[in-house]
Amino acid sequence: MFLKADRVAVTKLMQEEALDPNHWFNKFKTISEEEMDLLPDTFMRKYTAMGRTILEHRDFTHMTESKNKNNWWNQVKDLEELQTNEQKQEDEDFMELRTNQRENELGDFDWTGYMTRQPRYNHRAKNFNFEDFYRFTQTYEQARELDEENSKQFYKLVKYVKNQLANSEDPRIAQRNLVVRDFLKKYRIDLIEIPEEFQDLEVEEDFNPKRRSRTQRKRVYTRSDRSLKDYDVWRCHDRQLLVAEAGQKAVCKITVAPSLLKRAFGQPDESDLGFKCTGYYDFEDTFLDLFRLMEYKQTDYTHGLAREPEYYETKKNMKKPYHKRKRPYPTVDEFWNSDEPVAFRLLASHHADWRRFRRWIRSHFVEVEADADYDYDKQALEKFGKEIEICIADYDTKGVVNTEMAAFKWTNLQYMDAKEIKKLPQEDKLSVPEPPKYPEGLVKHY
Repeated sequence: MFLKADRVAVTKLMQEEALDPNHWFNKFKTISEEEMDLLPDTFMRKYTAMGRTILEHRDFTHMTESKNKNNWWNQVKDLEELQTNEQKQEDEDFMELRTNQRENELGDFDWTGYMTRQPRYNHRAKNFNFEDFYRFTQTYEQARELDEENSKQFYKLVKYVKNQLANSEDPRIAQRNLVVRDFLKKYRIDLIEIPEEFQDLEVEEDFNPKRRSRTQRKRVYTRSDRSLKDYDVWRCHDRQLLVAEAGQKAVCKITVAPSLLKRAFGQPDESDLGFKCTGYYDFEDTFLDLFRLMEYKQTDYTHGLAREPEYYETKKNMKKPYHKRKRPYPTVDEFWNSDEPVAFRLLASHHADWRRFRRWIRSHFVEVEADADYDYDKQALEKFGKEIEICIADYDTKGVVNTEMAAFKWTNLQYMDAKEIKKLPQEDKLSVPEPPKYPEGLVKHY
C-alpha cells in the first residue's frame, strides 16, 4: 500500500508539472528552431533524459496496473498488435507482390540443359593398349559399370516421381510419399528429360531408391587384402629396379629351388653387381611397381674355388655354427641347376605391395611344380623364335628382320594364349590398323 501510494503521489506531481505553463518543459515546446540552436548542450541532454524517464515511468505504471486487474495481463500478453482491416489488406498486398517478384526472378534464369546427361567416352573406339598392362582397362570398366548403375537408378527415380504425380489428382497427395517429397525438394521434375537409352526402363510398383550412407568417409580396413583378384605379375626387361649394390636392403627372402625358378621364368639376367651376385630376375606387377629377385653370395663366384674336403672337416671349423663355417660352395652352373631350396633376396620399389607379390609368386611356383611339362624358355622360343632367330647366332637359317612398326603389326592379342583369346569378348578384340599409304602422284625421294 505504501508503494502504491508513493507511486500515485509521484504520478500526480508529474502531471501537475506537465500542466504548469511556467514549467521549463512546457516552455520548451513553444521554442523556435533559432532559439533552440542557442541553447547549451547540457540543456539538451537534460531535456532528452527527462523525456526518456517520463516515458519509461509511464510504461511501467501502465504494466503494473494491468497486472493487478483480474488476470488481465495473462489474457493479452500473447496477443499481436491490433490491426484495422485496411492495415491487414496492405500486408496481404505486400506479401503477394513479393511472391510475384520472386517467381519472376526464378523465371529469368536460363534452364537450358538442366540435368542433361554428359556424353560418355567409349574406350573401345580408340585404344592403343597393346602391351600386357590390363589395369587401365579394368579400372575403366569398373568405373563405367558403376556410372551406368547410378544413371539407371536416377532415371528410374525420375520415372517413379513422374508416375506418382500423374496418377494422383492432387499433387499434395503425391507429396505425402517421402521419396517424391525429397526428390522435389532437390530437383525440378518438369525440366528433367530422360535420355533415349533409358526410355525403356521399367519401374517396379514397390520401387525403393538406393540411399547413400550417412557418411562419405572412406573405410579404413584393419586387415590387408589377401585376394589376388585382378592382380598379375610378369617378367620385365624394359623397366628395371635401380640397385646401387648387391648388398642393398631387401624387403624379404623367398626360398625356392633354383631349377624351379628357371623353369618358371627362364634364364636369369646376367649380373652387373660384381662378385656378390650371379643372376637376377626383374618383375613388374599390375600397379607398375618393380621387383627384383636376386641370388646373393651362394656360389664359388663370390667365395672362391672349393678346396680339398679335409680343409672343411677340421675340429675347429666343425665347432662353429653352420652359418659361420667354412664350407665349399657350388659353381654357377651347379647352383642354377640345383633342386635344393635356397633363399633369394627380394628387392622392391618404394610403396610396392611386396607381400601380395610374394603370395602371387608362391602360388605360381606351386602351379609350375605341379605341371612337369611347363618350361618358360621352351614356350617363349616356340612363340617368338622366328622373330629373335637372327639374335641367337643361328646363322644356318635365314632370320627375319622386323622392319614394320609394331602399331601396324600387333594388337592386344599378341601376349595372350589360345584360352585367353577364346574367353575375350568379340568387341574387345582389336583389329590391326592399315598402315598409311603414299597419296597418288606423290614422288618418293627416299
